[in-house]
Amino acid sequence: MPKLNLDEFSDKLFEPITITIGGREYTVPKVTAEVLDKLTSAAKEEKSTSLCRQLSDILGVDKNAFNKTDIRQIVAAIRFISDNITKGMEADPKNFIVAGENTSPQSSTPSPAPSPSMT
Repeated sequence: MPKLNLDEFSDKLFEPITITIGGREYTVPKVTAEVLDKLTSAAKEEKSTSLCRQLSDILGVDKNAFNKTDIRQIVAAIRFISDNITKGMEADPKNFIVAGENTSPQSSTPSPAPSPSMT
């Protein structure tokens, strides 16, 4: 029976996302429904600090942590994180389905198409 253990392969499916901003390195923690709710809430605000708050929420730091950071860096960081979160969502779990005791990821390389025969 095919089995998918995302806990076992999460490091391969969802690599850590790390950014450096303002001389400090940050790693994006788990992206949970709670984090997404906070992002949605911050995006609805019509304040100039809403982007700063979004980045703070993504990184799990104080909501005012980036209020004095260049907004271009904030936007670039959010875009980088968003792009990499999306890449993780595109990971094909079929590559990690295992049968029985085999725990190594299966290759998803397609077989070459047969060449047309000449008759």
